[in-house]
Amino acid sequence: MGLGNGRTIGLFATGVFAAVTLQRTLRAESPVVEKELLFRSRQFTVATIALLLYFTGFSVVPLGGTLIMQ
Repeated sequence: MGLGNGRTIGLFATGVFAAVTLQRTLRAESPVVEKELLFRSRQFTVATIALLLYFTGFSVVPLGGTLIMQ
């Protein structure tokens, strides 16, 4: 386990791919997903923020449990 591990490299590559795809989508003349349409809806924006907060909080539970048990 470490920076040379296949999983770590794969995760890093996936993050780079996602960032490049997002950048291209935001700058495209005719994007596949139009950001203006998505975040125009207040319900969608609130639900997206709520999901982000929920999953961030939920991911802290296993990490905190692991750190406490050490």
